[in-house]
Amino acid sequence: MKTKRVDREKIRSLIAEEAAYWDSTDTSEMMDITQRVRLEWTAREDRCKRCGGEMEKRQIDLHLAGERLILRGVLLYVCRTPGCGSTQLPLVIKELAERLETLVQETLAFQGISSPEPVLVREEPPPYGNQAP
Repeated sequence: MKTKRVDREKIRSLIAEEAAYWDSTDTSEMMDITQRVRLEWTAREDRCKRCGGEMEKRQIDLHLAGERLILRGVLLYVCRTPGCGSTQLPLVIKELAERLETLVQETLAFQGISSPEPVLVREEPPPYGNQAP
């Protein structure tokens, strides 16, 4: 197996060159052309809301409106903690599925057809009961 040698002197000279550039550059001019952006923190989707454990990504077919509409290859998070088994859809997909479900329900109601209640993802209680950890 071949190994690549790192030219440390070249890296040092590049770092020194970049440092010299930023030492001589007035960044206040750059601030005039930028815009302030407000960021909002959101919960990490790759962490379980129940136990805080790591979530594993899987793909499922999501059946909506009594299986009248199927979204194929949808991302689903499944908790990897033994005994937890919690599942959750990413927020964007959950919102899309709820909108589609509502639209189908309204369309069916307009046509006078009944449809079962939507169930996106079932969150089953842990197999050991509802005991607090």
